[in-house]
Formats: sequence, structure tokens, C-alpha cells
Amino acid sequence: MSCQQVRFALADCVVEISPEFGEGSRKARAYTARLSLVENEGTVVRPLVSGDGRRVKIRAESELLAFHSAVSYLRARFGSVSRDGQPCSLGGATVGMPVAVDDADASGF
Repeated sequence: MSCQQVRFALADCVVEISPEFGEGSRKARAYTARLSLVENEGTVVRPLVSGDGRRVKIRAESELLAFHSAVSYLRARFGSVSRDGQPCSLGGATVGMPVAVDDADASGF
């Protein structure tokens, strides 16, 4: 799994990308990006969830495409990128309450 922290005009976010493997396969068939909001200078990570409570996920055929699609989704919600992706260093962070986003925000993803 890879993890990148990206700063936007209105929020700091984390994009965690994990591969999905087919049964008995060592090659990933797809990649899933899970998105979170980072607060209190990295001490709290709050998962983004849709209006129905499900975790916001973006699937793509490659890890790079999953990351770029996730950044596009987050940019539409939180403004322009003010610091490109940096490796995550959230080892001491606690998981906070989820942040609900409008289902309309996820259109096209």
C-alpha cells in the first residue's frame, strides 16, 4: 500500500492506495484509493464517507491513475493543490470521526 499526503487550499488530505489481487494472482488487477482528511497537524485522520456512510473509494487500473483521480476529486472539493503529494508520516495519528461529503461530489468517480 502507498500513502501520500497532499495539501489543498482548504484542507490537508491523505490518499492511501492499495492493490486488489485476483484469486491466486500476484499481479494487481486494480487499485483502490481511500481518502481522508488530516487535522491538527497530522495528529487526527478523518475518513471521507459518502452521504450513505460508505467510505469514499476511487478504483482505477493503475496506482498512478488512482492517485491522480483521487487528487482531482479532492481538488474539486478542497481547492487547488498547494503542496504536492508527500509520503505519509502519520504513525502517531488517531482516527477521528468520518467526514461526510455530498454524493454529488463523487460524480464521475
